[in-house]
Amino acid sequence: MRLRAAFSDLNLNGATPPRVQPRLGEWGPEMVPSTGQKRRMRIWVGLVLLGAMLAVFGLGWYVYHAMTGSWGFGLDGKEGFLTPDVVLALLRT
Repeated sequence: MRLRAAFSDLNLNGATPPRVQPRLGEWGPEMVPSTGQKRRMRIWVGLVLLGAMLAVFGLGWYVYHAMTGSWGFGLDGKEGFLTPDVVLALLRT
């Protein structure tokens, strides 16, 4: 499973010398996020980045439509690759 490789070896201590490793409490490191928290944060960061990219794309598309009056991508039905008559012709074949 390739997805597991993205989350492998989340131990951030690695080969660091003991003097720079976090303090250890009775049950483990103190004030250090757990492996599960790190995994969840990686997923959240990816989702937030995707959402931000979609928002920027949507804003750009809106500004394009406001300036030109065309929806772009041939969706306005005037001419282009995805005009309704072309799509209907493709669906009929």
